Amino acid sequence: MHDQFATTCWTLIAFSIVALKLIKSKSSDPIGYILFFYFFFGFGPVINYLMGMPIYFGIVQENIANASMIMCIGIASLGIPHLITRDPSLVPDNSKSEPHNWEALKIALIVSIGYGVVKCLLMLPLRAQGASKIAMINIALPQLHYVYLLLQMYFCAFYFSATRVSGLKRPFWINVMVYVAYCLIVGE
Repeated sequence: MHDQFATTCWTLIAFSIVALKLIKSKSSDPIGYILFFYFFFGFGPVINYLMGMPIYFGIVQENIANASMIMCIGIASLGIPHLITRDPSLVPDNSKSEPHNWEALKIALIVSIGYGVVKCLLMLPLRAQGASKIAMINIALPQLHYVYLLLQMYFCAFYFSATRVSGLKRPFWINVMVYVAYCLIVGE
């Protein structure tokens, strides 16, 4: 019981830091989004554990409280300094012209949106029938599941490198929405 209370506290503290950073920076600083991805991947299984939902078989449940503390310290060590100050080197300078043509990123985002939508549509009926996460992942190119999840971090990093490119904002945010829907459906 003590471990669940400690785990809940570490999770709430980490979430609070991430939420405060996202609120403070709005969409002008990638640190908030980096923290969000770290929280999502690090604390996703922890939240599932706290809610009594299934978690990966390789996770040692006795270590969840300590792992939560360490992940919270990681989020705090990156988030708190950026809550106190603003690091101008991480915020794109809108006065400079963009040196790159980001058409390839637009194409990659559109392909990612298409893949995510197709997977969501294929998995939704299975989810409604109570299929397991593994069963849902195993339909339509299961080998791309973790590649798809990993690509989202790259898209986030590239997006903040190319914020001045017209036509990039909408596909990026549509992709984020599809990605969140995909993760919610599959229970990632």
